Amino acid sequence: MISADKGKRLWKKRFSGRITLKPLVTEETTAVTALGSAELAILNLGDGKVVNQIFLEDENFLLGSPFLTEKFLVLATSKGVYTFSNSDEKGHCNLISGKEIEP
Repeated sequence: MISADKGKRLWKKRFSGRITLKPLVTEETTAVTALGSAELAILNLGDGKVVNQIFLEDENFLLGSPFLTEKFLVLATSKGVYTFSNSDEKGHCNLISGKEIEP
């Protein structure tokens, strides 16, 4: 991650493959994957630490950039479209940030 004001490297994260898809960026996090990968990593923008991860089953991989609706994280995969709730069953925890939200 590079700072916007001075161009200085804030943190660095290594992945198993080259990041080729457009990451999903929110105010505090980013969801990153590599084309053909079966893993989506959600990172804190401030320090690069993993906040959450999504792993797809065997012989399935991501085909496009993830996107976020008000209630769902949506992933296009080789086996179809997958949606993940952006909160727990009570509507309390945001999947992307891990922070408590109002139901």
